Amino acid sequence: MDLINAYNLTNGFQQDPNEVLYQVSETTTSPEPEVLSDTTSENSEEEIPHLHIPLPPIYNTPNNPAPVIPPVINMAQPNQQDFQQLRAAIAALTQVLPNTNNALVGNTQAIANPPRREGKVAELPSFYGGNQDPVAWLEDFTRACNANGIANGRKLEVVPAYLKGAAST
Repeated sequence: MDLINAYNLTNGFQQDPNEVLYQVSETTTSPEPEVLSDTTSENSEEEIPHLHIPLPPIYNTPNNPAPVIPPVINMAQPNQQDFQQLRAAIAALTQVLPNTNNALVGNTQAIANPPRREGKVAELPSFYGGNQDPVAWLEDFTRACNANGIANGRKLEVVPAYLKGAAST
């Protein structure tokens, strides 16, 4: 109801509603809202209390200036050189990406399967020759090398250090 009154008083909002409604509110006092009684008869209509709802502020009034809207920036048209540089950068990335992918796959595999490092978990047996069984010694040596993380190619470098006496010569 207040909105319709504001529309009518401002000639279809052609006048500033803040000024017109302020002048009207200064000259007239709004009645207190009516309170409905708890008991209503069946034949009487219920009356809705009259509530005053203030209207939102209107911009461009002395007390409420309109917000400043930043100007639209007109961007310059890109030139042909910019497009050529962009194409060159995309071409360079296209050539590098497969190598990057291969490196990532290699790194992932290296992380998943780290190389075994040599250590000293088991004592490597020495071979002296004589009545010592060479097959049993070779089996013991191989098991100790595997436990210590010594690779097959490196076993050939390590074995001379464990040949003693006549076996060494």
